[in-house]
Formats: sequence, C-alpha cells, structure tokens
Amino acid sequence: LAPFLDSENLDKIVREANDNGESVDLTSLAPFLSKEILDDLAIELCQSKGINSVVSLAPFLSKEGLDNCVKKMMEKKNVENIVALAPFLSKETLGDYAKMTYLQNGIKDIVSLAPFLSHETLAEIAKVEIKDGNFKNLLPLFPFLGKNNMSDFFNFNFNHMPFKQEK
Repeated sequence: LAPFLDSENLDKIVREANDNGESVDLTSLAPFLSKEILDDLAIELCQSKGINSVVSLAPFLSKEGLDNCVKKMMEKKNVENIVALAPFLSKETLGDYAKMTYLQNGIKDIVSLAPFLSHETLAEIAKVEIKDGNFKNLLPLFPFLGKNNMSDFFNFNFNHMPFKQEK
C-alpha cells in the first residue's frame, strides 16, 4: 500500500513501527518515504548495524544524511569499507574518510576509492608517498592523479636517482 499513501502518513507509520521495535523493510519503502525520515532511520541503522547496512538505501538518502552516517562511523575510528557508498557521498566526506583510512591502513585500502576522490585528496596522499619514496605504492593511483601530481612524481624520482650523471 505504500505507493498509495501520502508520504506524511507513511513516515508516521514507519516511525512508529521502528520506535516499537518492529521490523521495517526500509529498502522496499525507501522510494516512498521522505528524505528526512529516511535519513533519521539510516543513522539509527548505521549506529546499530554498521555502515554497510545502508548500502541499499544510499540512492534514496540525502547526501547530507549519508555523510552523517559515515561521519559518525569515523568518530568511532571505525573504518569499514565504503566503496559501495562512494558515488553517493560528498567529495569532502569521502576525502576525510580516505585520509583517515590511509593513515590507519595505508594506500592499499583507498585504491578502490580513487575514482571518486577529489584531485586535492589524491594530491595530499601522493605527496606523502612521494616524500617517503614509496613510488610503487602510487602505481594503482596513476590513472586518477592529475598532471601536477604526475610531474611532482617524475621530478622527484629523477632528481633522486642514484645514477644521476652530472654535466
């Protein structure tokens, strides 16, 4: 009956059922719920079952609602794989998550996020890797690095080669 109810009444029914501990299939109802109620319920779901519990809801959540779920996860220093959510997150939140994950686990855990990361976030990570001399770590990111990052890589790499010949 969800398609035939107005969203205000459906929101009220779902909120009451959720508050009473009844099982609610949010994925089926998501297209018919208001963004506000869906965002609220998604945050509750994230806190109780983890961020991956809202993957099927992501297309229906507001960008702010999904960002809030990820930020709450990050506050707990809980790094879960969020690749499935990446297309729906803001560049800022995704960048913050990528930096936190990079600092905790290294570059291997952010490679799958690279297509969704801003050039600025990738540049920050690349500069650390270049400075540390971890050039091989950057190979999976090459298709996503801008010209400036690539120039930095090659300039640094050639200037620090042990066999550099003096003229």
